[in-house]
Amino acid sequence: FNNWEVSGQVEASGCESISGSQFILTSDTAASASITQSIIQEQNKTYCISFKGNSISSEATQVKFIIRQDSDSDTYIDITNIFDLTSEFKEYSFVYSPSSINCEVIFINLENTLPCELTDIMLNEGELPVAWTQSEEELFTTNIKIDNTGIEVGSNTTDMRSKMTP
Repeated sequence: FNNWEVSGQVEASGCESISGSQFILTSDTAASASITQSIIQEQNKTYCISFKGNSISSEATQVKFIIRQDSDSDTYIDITNIFDLTSEFKEYSFVYSPSSINCEVIFINLENTLPCELTDIMLNEGELPVAWTQSEEELFTTNIKIDNTGIEVGSNTTDMRSKMTP
């Protein structure tokens, strides 16, 4: 999960989804858990962010989604939505048009809510969600990962991994 910043209790693990990876966000009474990624978008163009998610518990939970936009001052303009997640994995999407080119995508598991799983997070132009695909700058397989941070090679028989950086 390159380029994602985490806050609070967040775990990244493998799963049986298209991307093969997921975030598990667990909040407690004192703090929320979140993942954040900075992105650059065209102003006033329509975008759709989609993901699959569920509550780890048999009870529903909530995840808050925010597009935080830079403004001309020291304040931010937020576009927000709250998704109610059930115990069943479902697809969710949200359409928005940013007024700023510099934005952050933020998912927050709110305080005092049950843990949730998020996977197949995808941002695309237009109003309709599309299935998750790798970025053109990435190559991921079971034992090889190539992206903007370098090349990482692993083994099927041990936990050893080697990384070459640019």
